Amino acid sequence: MSLIDFDSFFVTDRINEDIFEEAKHIMAIVPEYRSSYPKEVLAKEPCTPATDIYMAAKLWRMLTAGKYPKELDVLVDSCLMVDPKNRPLNAWDCRDQFDGILLKVVGKPVFRPFSL
Repeated sequence: MSLIDFDSFFVTDRINEDIFEEAKHIMAIVPEYRSSYPKEVLAKEPCTPATDIYMAAKLWRMLTAGKYPKELDVLVDSCLMVDPKNRPLNAWDCRDQFDGILLKVVGKPVFRPFSL
């Protein structure tokens, strides 16, 4: 039985408080989407921020179906590198690169006030 404590944003297991210390890798995958997982997941290796970046890039490609500015391909491709050490270090790094590309492609963001 699990308990979600929304005040502290921790999920705990009443039977085993150390469940997250034991789960160093993703414990289950969806077989139909096996090709969407990075190699470290399939090899049951520890997950890192690079794992999240890979899976977010896969989701991006799936959801956009390639309908985005092609200038973003370099960033998305770097997030999908096979070796996790070759992927961006963290999500903040990806966001900074993404913002830079959008600034070149779309231009400076424009504030548009909204009122009811």
